[in-house]
Amino acid sequence: MDNALQDALLDVRRAYRLIEDFQRRLISALEFMRSELNVDYYYQYAPNSVPRSLTGAMGENSGRRYLPFNDLSVFWLKHSGQDDPFNHPCYGDFMIDVWLRNDSGNGQREEEYALPENSRSLLLIHVISCKTHDAGKQNWYNLWQNIDYPASNDVEAIEKFSGFFIYREELDMVNLIDKETFSACIDGFRQRVSDKMGISFL
Repeated sequence: MDNALQDALLDVRRAYRLIEDFQRRLISALEFMRSELNVDYYYQYAPNSVPRSLTGAMGENSGRRYLPFNDLSVFWLKHSGQDDPFNHPCYGDFMIDVWLRNDSGNGQREEEYALPENSRSLLLIHVISCKTHDAGKQNWYNLWQNIDYPASNDVEAIEKFSGFFIYREELDMVNLIDKETFSACIDGFRQRVSDKMGISFL
C-alpha cells in the first residue's frame, strides 16, 4: 500500500478519536452550563442531518451530512410553570439557543468560508425573551425558525413577533479549558443577560 495513503488513513483514525473525545467533553460542558443556568432542555436542531441511505447522501455535501454535531443548535427553556410552555410563552419566559460553531469558517448558514487557521471554535448564544402578557399560542421553535440572528450584542426587538426580544453573545471554546474558567464565563453571561434583558434565572 502506498505510504502516503497509509499516513492519510492514520490521520483519519486519529481525527475520529479526537472528534469523539472533543464531542464527549463538549456535551458534558453544555450539560454543566444548562444546570448552572437553571434552565430546562427543550429541543435541538442539526443542519447536518444524517441521511437515511448512502445513496441519498451523494453530492457535494455528502461528507458534511455525517457530521451532525457540527453547527448543532441546542435549545433550553425557562418558563413559568404553565401548561404547555413550549407553545404558550408567558411574560418573563425565555429560550436560550446555543449554536455550536465548532468551525466558524466552514461556510454554514450563509457564513463566509475561511481556512481552519483563520476560523474559531465558538459557542454562539442567543437569548429570546417574552416581554408581553399577550403572546397567545406561539411555539418557541417556530419563532426561532422565523427570525434572523442579530449582528450586534445589543438587545433587539423582534419585529415579526411583537413583545419578543433577542440578545446574542459569543463564547470562545478556549474558555472551556477548565471548570473554574468556564464557570466564571457562565456567571458573567448570566449577569449580563439579567441586566440587559431584565430576566431571572432563579
